[in-house]
Amino acid sequence: MKTEEKEKTSNVKENKVLNTKLNINELYNEITNNVIDQDEPIKKILTAIWKQYNNFSDTKSRNILINGSTGVGKTEIFRNITRLIDIPCVITSATQYTAAGYVGKSVEDMLISLLDKADGDLERAQRGIIIIDELDKLSESNNSSQVNQRDVQEALLKIIEDGKFDINYYNKNITFDTSKVMVVGMGGWSRIKLEEKRHVGFNSTTEKKEYKDLTTEDFINNGMIPELIGRFPIIVQMNELNVDSFIKIL
Repeated sequence: MKTEEKEKTSNVKENKVLNTKLNINELYNEITNNVIDQDEPIKKILTAIWKQYNNFSDTKSRNILINGSTGVGKTEIFRNITRLIDIPCVITSATQYTAAGYVGKSVEDMLISLLDKADGDLERAQRGIIIIDELDKLSESNNSSQVNQRDVQEALLKIIEDGKFDINYYNKNITFDTSKVMVVGMGGWSRIKLEEKRHVGFNSTTEKKEYKDLTTEDFINNGMIPELIGRFPIIVQMNELNVDSFIKIL
């Protein structure tokens, strides 16, 4: 009997991995049907999600930063993902949140929303995904409210760097461990100037820098604090839409 039980357990594990791979392919096909001309960015995003939930690592190292103009499909990709996968996901806007002492939501509200998505199951919520849209609006150089913007970035940092939060969930005190929560930051850092790359030498040339070449240094120079931006090891650049893309959408 014990041998049979072990074989059944082994088969369940194998099927789980196979189904996960199959689901990623289905996700890709479904999302690319709904989001036009973003095949490569979608592949990068889904690959990061697959690795996050299939390497069984105790540490979180696959947070994603997504840069793209308004309307290219950043939010739509994750609307599809939240609809299609059995992982609690919350999509929220960075502009809703303030630091302690200001009027507005606190970052702990993201964790409460994640618990709601998980039907109150703390273990599932702690393996969920938080998608923070309009993260670029927290850039310190964006407007006059620089102190609050920096404070919100620092508050978000605690979630991203594996902090523990004591929250009140329907009159029940809970410690929420964010060490396995995947965080996706999205924004349109259109203020980043694409400086030309200069090749020095006898045959010196210049090469136009593209958004896909952006580094963490570029985001830091445009108002994001180094501690926060450094917690996003994967940077995904969305494709800009052209006339053909708009025709396909229509």
